[in-house]
Amino acid sequence: MSGSKINLLPNIISLLRFLLSPLILLVPRERLFPFFLVLAFSDFLDGFLARRLKAESSLGRILDPLADKAMNFFALYTTVFKFNLIPSYIFWSLVLRDILIVLGGLHMTISKGVVPKARPLGKLTTFMVSFLVVISLLGFNHPIFYYLCQFFILASFLDYVYVYLRSFR
Repeated sequence: MSGSKINLLPNIISLLRFLLSPLILLVPRERLFPFFLVLAFSDFLDGFLARRLKAESSLGRILDPLADKAMNFFALYTTVFKFNLIPSYIFWSLVLRDILIVLGGLHMTISKGVVPKARPLGKLTTFMVSFLVVISLLGFNHPIFYYLCQFFILASFLDYVYVYLRSFR
């Protein structure tokens, strides 16, 4: 593969995660754990490759978080409404947070001409939601995991609000 094609690899992985995420709705429960694990691993892999290959891009800054949001949306939707494993407030708070973050990021991109970078707390929240899905699929449902995930959803939202407001000072 040539250098430019290799540099596209992280974006291709993100795009595949985005396109495959809706299939979570169709995967039987006994196969959802490995399917979701592959998608979650692809999140790690695309970021690792982008840094390693020095292939970070504006497209990647948009595509990777959208793929993460799609993956977590469909996984949470399925574990909440199809399998009744996780309380619905986790799903709705994540959806609200993500809608507001996308709108804020879009506004920043249009008004400032710069695609905002993902925040460490946002990445940690993505990990926590994925972790919650995985442990719930494995049968480890305990309210402490719900509260912890909810804490990160709220904390990351407040972090993004802080960055958004600071960028317009």
